[in-house]
Amino acid sequence: MPEVGLGIGRGNYTSGLMEREVLYWYDEAGKRYMTGDEIAKAEQQQREIAEQKQQRLAAKLRELGIDPDTV
Repeated sequence: MPEVGLGIGRGNYTSGLMEREVLYWYDEAGKRYMTGDEIAKAEQQQREIAEQKQQRLAAKLRELGIDPDTV
């Protein structure tokens, strides 16, 4: 659908133990758009990484004698 810059293509999707072939949306460059589940999973991973980084920084501040809760 060049009028709107979208295309449809097939791909494999795994949910739990079940795998099936599904249709996905693609942009004009052929890049597949992420599903809602994929977006949620990526956002969760980003939150976990940020939390780990925050914990490491807080631990380093404590090592230096600084209370991270008062900074």
